[in-house]
Amino acid sequence: MVGDGDYSGRRVLLVEDNELNLEIATELLSMTGVAVDAAQNGREAVWPRSMAQGIRSSYRASVR
Repeated sequence: MVGDGDYSGRRVLLVEDNELNLEIATELLSMTGVAVDAAQNGREAVWPRSMAQGIRSSYRASVR
């Protein structure tokens, strides 16, 4: 549940092609203290963005 943990100082890369879903997920993650980097597709997410900003501690992928 959102708000159950303090993840301050953590950074995640969130990739979502649906703008509304991206906005909602970003807000929910931000409520836990996570810093969110957002991308709208895999190409935008992977290179060179990931290399320039360092390695994330978590990746979540959804494939349909």
